[in-house]
Amino acid sequence: MSPDARDSPDELIEIYENLARNRVGLILSGHMFCHPRGRYATRQTGIHDDAMVPGLTRLTSAVHRHRGKVFAQLAHAGSQSRVSENRPLAPSPVPNALTGRMVQAATAAEIAEVIEAFAAGARRAVRAGFDGVHVHAANGYLISEFSSPLTNRREDEWGGSAQARDRFVLEVLKAVRREVPAGMAVTVKLGLQDAVPGGMALDEGVRRGEALAAAGADAIEVSCNAMRLPSDSAKEYVAVGPSRALRDLLLHRLLSPPHAEAYFLQPAPVECTSCNLCLMHESHHSLRCWRVPRRRLLEHAIFRLRGGLREAHRPHSSR
Repeated sequence: MSPDARDSPDELIEIYENLARNRVGLILSGHMFCHPRGRYATRQTGIHDDAMVPGLTRLTSAVHRHRGKVFAQLAHAGSQSRVSENRPLAPSPVPNALTGRMVQAATAAEIAEVIEAFAAGARRAVRAGFDGVHVHAANGYLISEFSSPLTNRREDEWGGSAQARDRFVLEVLKAVRREVPAGMAVTVKLGLQDAVPGGMALDEGVRRGEALAAAGADAIEVSCNAMRLPSDSAKEYVAVGPSRALRDLLLHRLLSPPHAEAYFLQPAPVECTSCNLCLMHESHHSLRCWRVPRRRLLEHAIFRLRGGLREAHRPHSSR
């Protein structure tokens, strides 16, 4: 959205409306900062103030006109903020793997303030008419920084062990859940593994996903955690697709920037289960599915949490 998110520009609303008009059933918004210090970029959408609600209501109304659904994606950029005049937060004073930016460790009071900011963002999402809330806990932003031993070197209740590193995202989920109606979906974009040597291992990420499921997350979007390049978010264990046993658990592969999707159009044994490719090849965001054999897809997928996550990330043999 525009730098002043109180006025959602018509061209942005048109993008969302075209997606809904052309039968995209569920749209996840771009990540919106829920706290001024968590702003990633100057032109990022905000949901950090009540003044943003009218513009966001225009957006949801445009989607609902075509019977579509849209979730509000809440985020805090942490030390990955690219706003130079900002005062970002991080769990520990460690250079960000992507930007190199290093900031002071958050105090206990600042951590509590951020958790409340996610809760307030969820309240605004409800007021603006969103159909669900999607918590961004991946890609090197603040929640994923708390999740990784590379960036979380605290020795208090927020770090020092894998279980302590769970706490921040679980507290955010709990705070968001309190602010939305009982029947409203709350989902999480979770970084399962750092794409940086010596970082968080897959087993820890999988276990964290299971903890989120137990805590009430309705679905998980699988993504990368800390990374040095955006291309690090593509992983072979997802590129080959979910196993046959979990095929019915796959909800939706997510909409990624066309240039990013095109970058990964390399041979790989996977069916076309992604709306990324379908939308990229069609004008005006129209949706048309066809089978595209042997494509490598980005590591973005939502899995129902009826079962564990572990099986979903084991490569299956090509046919």
